[in-house]
Amino acid sequence: MKIPTVFFILLLASCCKKNETQAELLIGKWCITSEFNTQAGWYDSDQFTIEFSENGDVKIINKDAQNNCESTFEFDEQNNQINYPKNCAKFILELVDDQTLILYNQGREGIYKYKFTRC
Repeated sequence: MKIPTVFFILLLASCCKKNETQAELLIGKWCITSEFNTQAGWYDSDQFTIEFSENGDVKIINKDAQNNCESTFEFDEQNNQINYPKNCAKFILELVDDQTLILYNQGREGIYKYKFTRC
C-alpha cells in the first residue's frame, strides 16, 4: 500500500513543476566547457563566460579580456536566435536546459559551436 502512495506523491510533484521557457532557462551565468569548429571538431575550452540577466542585459567575458562585450539581448523563440544590438556575435540556440547551453553561429570557415554549463 505504501508504494502506490509514494508513486502518487512523486507524480504530483513532477506535475506541479513549472515548465520554463527557453528564454527563462537562458537566464544566469554560463561557463564554457568546450568549443567546436568544422575543422578541429570538439575540444576543451575555458575561454569565456556568458551571463544573461532577467532585465535583458548580457555580458560576454573572455579570459584574455580582448573581446569582452556588454550589451542587451533579445531572444527570438521562433528562430531560436539570440540578438544583440551591439557588435557581439549572433548566436543560434541549439539546446538549453537546467544545466547545459549549446550555442552556434556560422563563421567564415564553417560552423562554430559552444557548450556551456551553469557556473
